[in-house]
Amino acid sequence: MNRLAKMSIAAILFLSLFAKGCVPPGAKLAPMQKRQITTRLIEGSYEDTYRAALTVFQDQDYIIQNTDMQAGLIVAYVDRASSAATETTGSLLGALFTANSGTTTTAGTGFELSCIASKISETSTEMRLSTHETAYGKSGSTVNQKTKQIYNSKVFQNFFNQVIIEVKRREAMR
Repeated sequence: MNRLAKMSIAAILFLSLFAKGCVPPGAKLAPMQKRQITTRLIEGSYEDTYRAALTVFQDQDYIIQNTDMQAGLIVAYVDRASSAATETTGSLLGALFTANSGTTTTAGTGFELSCIASKISETSTEMRLSTHETAYGKSGSTVNQKTKQIYNSKVFQNFFNQVIIEVKRREAMR
C-alpha cells in the first residue's frame, strides 16, 4: 500500500471518528448510529465496571431504581427539581439538562437512564447506556408528560469517561 493510500485511509478514519460526535439536533439516526453513540468497550472486569457505573450514577444524585448484576442491568432516575448537581457544570446531569436543545430544562423534568453491562472477556466489558427525558405538565401527573430519547454524544462520552476513571480507581485500590 503506498503512502497516499495510507494517508487517505487515516483521513477517512479520523473524519468518521470526528463526525461520530457531530449529530445535528433533530437528525434521524440509524440504529447503528445510535449504538455507536450509546455503547463503549471498557477495559476492566465485569464486576468493577458494573459497580463503577453504580457509583457514577450515585455521585450524580441519581436514585437507583433497579439493579440486576447477573443480567448487567442498572436503572436510575433523577428529577431535576430535587437534584443538587444541576448547578455543577460539566457533570452528567448538567450535560443532560442542556442536551439536544442547548437550553436549560425547567423543574418538572426527570431523566431515566438504563445501563446494560455485558462481559466480553475477563478484562473488558461492553456498556450500553440509554437515557430519556420526561417533561411533566404543571400538575406533575404522568398523564401530561412528554418523553424524548437523548442521543447527545457528549452526554454519553462524559458518562463513559467517568466510569473508566472509577474502574481505574477501583483497580488501583487492590
